Amino acid sequence: MSDANDRKLALNPAESFIVQAPAGSGKTELLTQRLLKLLACVEKAPEEIIAVTFTRKAASQMRNRIVAALQFALKETIPPTKVHERTTWELAKDVLKRDKLLQWDLLLHPNRLRIVTIDSLCAHIVSRMPILSHLGGMPEIAEFPQAYYRQAVERLLTQTTFQEKWSYSLSKLLGHQDNRIQLIAELLVNLLKKRDQWLPYLGRLSHQHMAIQEYLSEALIKIIESHLSLLKKQFSQQTQVELVKLIRHAAQICSRLDVDNSIIECADLEYLPGVNADSLPLWIVIAEFLTTQQNTWRKAFNQKNGFLSPSEAKDKNEKALRKEQKEAISALISTLEENEHLLSLLAEVKVLPWYEIDAEQLDILIALGELLPVLVAHLQVIFQETGKVDFIEINLRAIEALGEELSPSDIALNLDYQLRHLLIDEYQDTSVTQYRLFEKLVMGWQKGDGRTLFLVGDPMQSIYKFRGAEVSLFIHTQQHGIGAIALTPLTLQVNFRSSDNIISWLNHTFIDIFPALDDKSLGGVCYSQAIASKSSVKENAVHFHPVIDGKMQAKKVVELVMSHLSIQPKQSIAILVRAKKHLAEVIQHLRPLKIPFVAYEVEHLVNRSHVIDLVSLLKAVTNWSDIIAWYGILRAPWLGLTLADLLALAKYNQTGILWETINSFEDVKALSEDGRFRLNRFVSIMRHWLNQRSRSDLHQFLRGLWISLGGPHCYAEPQIIEDIDKILELIKSFTIGGTTLNISDFEQRLSELYADVTPHNEFSSETGALGAVELMTIHKAKGLEFDAVIMPYLEKRPLSHELALLLWYEHSHADRMDLILAPRRKHQSEHDALYRYVENQLRKKSHYESARLLYVGTTRAKSTLHLVGQCEIGNDNTIKPPASSTFLGMLWPHLALDVLHENLNKEPSKELTLVSTFSEQSMLRRLPADYRLPESIQQRIDTHIQKGAIKEPNTPEDTDILFRSAGTVFHRLLQRWVIDEVAEIDDTCILALKRMGLGGYELDKAVALVKTGLTNMLDDPKGQWILDPNHQHRQSEWHVSLKTIHGLENHVIDYSFVDETDTRWIVDYKLTHTSLDDEALQKEIDKYQAQLQKYRRTLKVMENRVIRCGLYFPVAKIWWEMA
Repeated sequence: MSDANDRKLALNPAESFIVQAPAGSGKTELLTQRLLKLLACVEKAPEEIIAVTFTRKAASQMRNRIVAALQFALKETIPPTKVHERTTWELAKDVLKRDKLLQWDLLLHPNRLRIVTIDSLCAHIVSRMPILSHLGGMPEIAEFPQAYYRQAVERLLTQTTFQEKWSYSLSKLLGHQDNRIQLIAELLVNLLKKRDQWLPYLGRLSHQHMAIQEYLSEALIKIIESHLSLLKKQFSQQTQVELVKLIRHAAQICSRLDVDNSIIECADLEYLPGVNADSLPLWIVIAEFLTTQQNTWRKAFNQKNGFLSPSEAKDKNEKALRKEQKEAISALISTLEENEHLLSLLAEVKVLPWYEIDAEQLDILIALGELLPVLVAHLQVIFQETGKVDFIEINLRAIEALGEELSPSDIALNLDYQLRHLLIDEYQDTSVTQYRLFEKLVMGWQKGDGRTLFLVGDPMQSIYKFRGAEVSLFIHTQQHGIGAIALTPLTLQVNFRSSDNIISWLNHTFIDIFPALDDKSLGGVCYSQAIASKSSVKENAVHFHPVIDGKMQAKKVVELVMSHLSIQPKQSIAILVRAKKHLAEVIQHLRPLKIPFVAYEVEHLVNRSHVIDLVSLLKAVTNWSDIIAWYGILRAPWLGLTLADLLALAKYNQTGILWETINSFEDVKALSEDGRFRLNRFVSIMRHWLNQRSRSDLHQFLRGLWISLGGPHCYAEPQIIEDIDKILELIKSFTIGGTTLNISDFEQRLSELYADVTPHNEFSSETGALGAVELMTIHKAKGLEFDAVIMPYLEKRPLSHELALLLWYEHSHADRMDLILAPRRKHQSEHDALYRYVENQLRKKSHYESARLLYVGTTRAKSTLHLVGQCEIGNDNTIKPPASSTFLGMLWPHLALDVLHENLNKEPSKELTLVSTFSEQSMLRRLPADYRLPESIQQRIDTHIQKGAIKEPNTPEDTDILFRSAGTVFHRLLQRWVIDEVAEIDDTCILALKRMGLGGYELDKAVALVKTGLTNMLDDPKGQWILDPNHQHRQSEWHVSLKTIHGLENHVIDYSFVDETDTRWIVDYKLTHTSLDDEALQKEIDKYQAQLQKYRRTLKVMENRVIRCGLYFPVAKIWWEMA
C-alpha cells in the first residue's frame, strides 16, 4: 500500500498530525484506530481524550465503531487476516488490557468515551461557566431561531428614537436603500443568521472615516498591484511591443474619427502601463480592447475599436495597410489565446475596484459598525427574555467563557488539566468561529508536553460554505498549525471504495476542474491524486447520457435504474442531484413502478394534502375572515362539498364571514340534500369544539377538532399521523400562552420543512428491501457509498447569492490577510465597483465549492457512474457549450463530442412505459355521508347538542367563545384608544366580532357587552384612572416570559402601566359579569388570583419597582386589588 507508512505514522500517540483523507480512503477507520491507540496510552481515564465531530450521527457511529472493535477483540482470539482489520484488533486488545487495569468498564459504560459534537462541547463549556458565558445557566436551544432574528430587527427599527445615538446611522441606512424597510429588515435578518462570521470583523467598523479609508485603500492597493504584476508577466517582450503598437494605432483611428471608445486614452502609449495601482484605468482599457463583454477573446475588430475595413479603402496602398493591421491584431489574439491564464486575468482586471473608497460607502460602513452591535444586543435581550438561544450564541459564549491566552478562565484551566488529546473529524468543514474555539482549547499547549492534536478531513470535500465552513482554514492549519501546536501533514492516497477505472476517470477529470494551486483567499484547493485498491470488473464504468428534451431526462434516469435492477436486483443505487427540486420529476416517474425507493427530505411538507387541509383548518379557526381557508375546509375530504354547493354558500354569504352562512345553512335553498346532510354533521362538530376553544392550548384543540372531523380516516398516505404530529408540535412552538399563534413565523418555518418520500410498500417483497433506490442531494450523500450512482440534471445552474447588506472577503497575501468590506450598493445604483469586486470574488469562491460538490457526488460510486444532462442544439445544428457554472460545464472539456452527437439521437427505451402519476391510491378519499365517529367522541358531541336543546330558542346558552371574543375586541379597542364616542364603534365592533365567527343572538350580546364595558369604564372614576394617558410605560396585550425550573412560562397581560409614584400596575379586565355579589366576586378572585401572582412574579424579575395587581370588571364597575 503506497500510503501505508503515513497510516502507521498517524498512530504515533506522541505526535500531532493533520491528515488529508480523500473520498474512500478509510478516514473513519484511521480515526478509530488513533482513538484506540490513545485509549491504550492515557495515564488515568478515557475522559482525557475528546473526539469532536460535526453531527450527532457521526458521533454515534464513531462510538459504535469503538465499542464494536472492543467487543470483537474480547470475543475473537485469532487475529483477522486483513492488515487493517488486524491493526484495529490489536489496538482494541491493548485497550481492553488498559480498561481492566484501571477498571474503566468501557463496554458497560461506553458514554465515558468523550465523542461529542462541536455544539454539545460548547454547551458543556457554557453550562460549567454560566457567569463568564453571560447566559446565567444553560438555556434551551431554539429550534427555529429565525423568529427571534425577525423580532430583534423589528425592535431595532421600531424602538430607535431620535434620542438614540445610533438613530442617524439607521436613517442613513434607510436612505441608502430608498426607505425600503421590508428589504432592510430581510437583509438584517440574513446578517443575524451569519453573525458568527462577521462579528470578529466588527471592530474594524468602529473606527472613524479616515482610519477605515486608510485601511481599505491600503488593502485594495496591494490587491491591485499584486494582480497587475501577475498580469503583466503574462506578456513577453515581443508581445508587449506588438500590443502597444496596435493599441496606439487603434487609439489614433478612434480619435481621428471621433469614435466613442476609451482606447483613445492610449493614443500616446509607448510601453505597457506599470503595475502600480494608479495604472489600473489604463489596464482596464487594454482588457476591454482585447476581450468582449462576455469575457471571451475579441475576434471582430472594426471601426468602433480602431480598425478600418479594407474594402472601404480609397486606394490599394491604404487597403493593404488596413488589411495588414487587421491581420496583425488577429495574429496577436491567436498568440494570446495560447496562454490559458491570461483571459481570466484580463476578465478580473475589469472588475478590480479603484482604491479610493467613496464617501457614501464609508458612511454606510460606519453606520453598520454602529447599528450591528445594537442589533445583536436586541437579539441577546430576546434570548434572555425567552430563555432560548441559537447554536451560534452557544458557540460564541463558549469561546468567551474560555477566556484569553494571558488570562484563561477556570474552565479553560480545568479543561487544560483534564484534556490530553484532542481529535477533530471533518476538519475541512470548520468555520472561523469553530477555529477560534479550537485555538482556545489548545492555548498553553507546548510541543513535547504529552498532549496531542489530531485533525482529519478532506479539503476536496468541503461543501458547507453556507454554514460558514472555510476550507482555507485547512490549508492554513497544514502550513502553520493551531496556536503553538505544529502539525505534521499526512496525505492518504489509496481509495478502497471505487474501482480503478472510476479512479482513473476521477484523476484525469478533476486535475483540470480543480485549480492548479491552492488559493487561500478564495478557498481553492488543488486535486490530490488517488490510487485504486480495487481492480475493475468491467471495461467502462463512467457513462454520459446527453438528452435534448429536458422532459426525457427523468425517463432516462428511470430506464437506467430498471436496467441495473434487472441485472443485479440487490444492487444499491443512488440518484444524486444538486438541489432537492430537481428530484420532483424523477419521483413522479418512479411512483407508479414496482421499484421500492426512498427520497430523503425532498418534498415540502406544506405541499402534502393532509397538511394543506390541517393548515386551512388552523387558519379558519384563528381568523374568521380568511375566506380561502374556510372554503378549503369545506372542500376537504372530511366534508367534501361539491363545487355546486360551495357556489350556493358563496352566493348566500353577504358579510364575508363564511362561518355565519355555514351556521345557518338550513336557509340556503340551493344546497343539495347531500350537502345539507354533510353540513349538519360538520356544523355540530364545529360548534362543539369552538365552545371548547378557550379550555385547551391551540395545538390540543386543533388535534381534537381534526380527529372529530374524521381527519385520520380521510387519507391513504401511511405517514399521515407522523406529519400531523410534526405540524401540531410546530404550532405549539409558535404559540404564545397556549392561545395566540404567531402565524407569519409559523408559515415561514413550515415552508422550510421537508419530508421523506416513499411509495406504498406493496411491491417491496418482490424487489427486496424498501429503499433499494435512494434519492437525495449530494450534500445528504456525503459519507455514503453505492454500487451505482446516477447524477442527472447536470445542466442546472447553482442558486444565486442571497441578498446581503454587507459582503466581506479576506484576501491572502504572503505576509498577512486583508479584510475587504463592501456595503450593499445604493438602491438603483448601477455601478459600485467595490461591491461588484467582492461579489465577483465570492462568486469564484462558490464556483470552487461547486467543483468540490461535483467531486463528492461522483466519488460515491463504487462500480458504475452515470452522468445525465440536457444539451442545447444551436441554429447550426451543433451542440452549444453549457454554462461554466454548471456541473455539465465543468465536465464539458472531458466529454467526447462525437460520443455526444451519437448519444443525443438515442431516446429512452420504447419498452419503458411510464403510467400516469395520478393514482386512485394517492387520491383524497371523501368520507361517506353516513360516516360515524368513534363512539367516545360522538357521545361527547351528542351530549353537547342535547344540552343546547333544552334552552328556549330565543335564549341560547352563553358560550365561552362569546365572552372570549367580546373580551378580545374590548382589549383591542382599548389598545387603540377608540373610546371617545362609543356610538361610533358599532361598525368596528360588529365587523371584528363577525370575523371571530359570532352571529345572531351571540353577536348582539357580544356587541352589547363591549359597548357597556366601554361606556361604564369612561363613567367610572376607577376606569378613568386606569385609562389616564399621563401614566408611563403603558402596555396592552403585553407578552412576557419567565424561565423557571419547570420550563418557560409565557403570559399575556391585559393592561399595565406605571403611575406617578413609579408603581407598576397590572390590570386584568373581566367582561363577563353585569353584576357581582360578594360571593360571586370572591369566586372570581379565587379563580384569577394565582394568575395575577404569576404576572407579578414575572415582572419582578424584569423590573426593580413596586408592583401591584388588580381585577377590573367594567360592566359591573367593580375594582379589586390583590394584597
